[in-house]
Amino acid sequence: MRIIAISILCCLVLGCRDQRAQAQRKDHFQHRFSITFPAEHQTHGMTTAHTRWRKSLVKNLGHTGNAHVFMLTDISLFDGGTPRQGCVYQNSVKTSQFLVTPFEDLWQVIIDREIQEIGTMGVAGISLHPHPDGKMVVCLEPTPGSGILGVPLSDTWKTGATLPVFTNTTVYWTWGEE
Repeated sequence: MRIIAISILCCLVLGCRDQRAQAQRKDHFQHRFSITFPAEHQTHGMTTAHTRWRKSLVKNLGHTGNAHVFMLTDISLFDGGTPRQGCVYQNSVKTSQFLVTPFEDLWQVIIDREIQEIGTMGVAGISLHPHPDGKMVVCLEPTPGSGILGVPLSDTWKTGATLPVFTNTTVYWTWGEE
């Protein structure tokens, strides 16, 4: 009798843990992102230390492609309606491009407002290198002219994402498993 009670208790505990794990996985993978771009926003300026670091990075990696510099902005990313600060960077040259890094190694994208596209990161040799102070990220283009948008989220059959929606001031996208 005791063995049956212990077995039932184990099944209940393990079943609850499995349900919690499934809920955590869903929270972890299903994201509804949005960014509203204000008419004016602040972008951290590039310091001489940033410039030296970028040059050293490119030299030490033997990189021959383009190095795109993104600087931290005060623009908020909304993830399911919850604001996240410190994860939206603006391209220092092509100011229509924004790098979004909501989590350390997940869901990183580059938004190009000019062409209304969102590109995924971590594909085709594109790599990100954040400066230790967190105010700058260098995005290395693998070969000159290959671009840094990676696989566009609009290629839904590759990314599993829904089509992004662009308005004059806001972009919305959903990415992850339902």
